[in-house]
Amino acid sequence: MNFWLWVCDVENYPNLWSEWKKRSVASLGWHPDWVKDDPTETRKLERNMNLVSRMKPGDKIVAHLKRSKIGGIGIFQSGVDSEEWEPIARDHDGGFADEHGRLASVRWDVLPEDGKYAMAPEGTIPRRTGTIRRIADRRVFDLIMNAVSDPDSWENLPDSEFLAKNEKEDLHPLIENNIEKIEHGLMANPWGPLHEFPAMPIGFIDFLCVDASGRPVVIEAKRLAADDKSIGQICRYMSWVHLRLRGTKGVRGILVAGELVPAVRFAAASIPGLELFRYKKDGNEIWFERVPNKSEEGPLSRAVLQ
Repeated sequence: MNFWLWVCDVENYPNLWSEWKKRSVASLGWHPDWVKDDPTETRKLERNMNLVSRMKPGDKIVAHLKRSKIGGIGIFQSGVDSEEWEPIARDHDGGFADEHGRLASVRWDVLPEDGKYAMAPEGTIPRRTGTIRRIADRRVFDLIMNAVSDPDSWENLPDSEFLAKNEKEDLHPLIENNIEKIEHGLMANPWGPLHEFPAMPIGFIDFLCVDASGRPVVIEAKRLAADDKSIGQICRYMSWVHLRLRGTKGVRGILVAGELVPAVRFAAASIPGLELFRYKKDGNEIWFERVPNKSEEGPLSRAVLQ
């Protein structure tokens, strides 16, 4: 039995993973009209078709939603018919995309809770992978399998319909105009601008406000997923406020993002005063949902190894 990583491109085709599960398939793109006159794309298609031809019934397929996000694990049933084109992808507006029409049969049987993905352990998936890649080390597959089965590795699948299209031009103005929706009593700070507060020499704070008790609150906003870099960034800004704005009380931080990966929720558990919020927007309306860090969720689902 072999183990395979197969990319499911939900970033360009948000419906793709749900179609894979519903139809019990995995898919390849490369529209016939697109590749016939493009030698480079033809070679890419041939390479991936060759990899599919090497798969055997019973092989394990890992659905990789990119950026180390795992949709689930399935069992390969049968390969792609090179003569058939049955597109299943839709674009961000829900329109027919005429893409991903080469379908292999896969029975998806190891899945996180509906509407969630699992985050693969750090280092198990290379930053750059082709559409299909064989997982040569069984131990890597086992680590991914454990993550898919572990609720502490799960996060909500983001719905692109409710995410901002642009961070600076779309998300930031909505937050600035609805700052009290994050927390009642948040208001402009007395030291400078609310938005893009200069924190030299380290950069600009997305939003610096004060809460109802007068404590400074640093808000960092991410259109898509917050990650380790986001944690480092907001910690730097919180420290800058503590060190440079004399007379301030304890500094708080709020990290707002469309998606909060499990690693961020673990990190936030060790940072006093830092809270996490997930946003959703629809037109000119925006909503915020407080997301608990890992210590606030209660005991971990599995005992720590001794």
